[in-house]
Amino acid sequence: MARMWGRQEAFARAMEKRGVSFSMIEELLLPSNSACADEMAALMRRQHAEIYDQTKPLVSESHAAARTIMGDNFLGLEEVELVFGVRFSKAQRAQLAEIPFSAELLRECAQTHVLAAGFPTWILHMQQNPKFEHHLNELFFCLQDGPRYEAYNFVHTLIDVRWFLLRKQPIRNTSGRLYDAQVRKIPQGEEVPWAREVVFVAVAMYMRKHERLFTRMHVNCRDTYGPHNFRVCVKSYDDRIMNQGITLDSDFGLGRKSSYRGICSVRYA
Repeated sequence: MARMWGRQEAFARAMEKRGVSFSMIEELLLPSNSACADEMAALMRRQHAEIYDQTKPLVSESHAAARTIMGDNFLGLEEVELVFGVRFSKAQRAQLAEIPFSAELLRECAQTHVLAAGFPTWILHMQQNPKFEHHLNELFFCLQDGPRYEAYNFVHTLIDVRWFLLRKQPIRNTSGRLYDAQVRKIPQGEEVPWAREVVFVAVAMYMRKHERLFTRMHVNCRDTYGPHNFRVCVKSYDDRIMNQGITLDSDFGLGRKSSYRGICSVRYA
């Protein structure tokens, strides 16, 4: 019931942003307005059927081939929907219909990267996802002081709907270096990932396989926040201090070298 009420609240807030108050919805649902309510329900069913066409399979031949190559390091549409309790729309599935990477590249990355289908969620939304309410300490132990970051755009920015290959561990010999020197170590064709993509993959890999990424080390991300452009970094687990969850941190604009801060990379199409 609590989960349903949360969804009702989200619906009411979305309608208010569009000029429809909750009291207006209540009036439309009065018995005297049953014909109007029936018309509104029919319209919503038609729109839902158009957006979420379930007659088309989620998995194409290229998806199946990529899953075979990547094995457990494949986060396709089905895996993302199962982990996050979401559904890709028909338009989003069309965007993700084909894997944009060659089989040769996937074989090269099969042990070092995760191939993921991006879904338009964001960091705070992942933390507040009802599917994870019994896993908060495991997933977001150090994000439960959410107000520290809520004012900043990087925790509210949506993940792009696209395929991407995220490196599972920091690039070798990038710890103990300044950020610019770390970036120069990134292989050709790859770049610094956004924190939301790192968190997305870290959550999915733990929920699917209980696999932790970036153990014992932070990885710098592309995001910065605040008036001093603090650089965001992410760590997903550290058994030395019983930090069993994803941590967001920063360099606090100091630009210091750290033996516990490296960098990973991502490849887009």
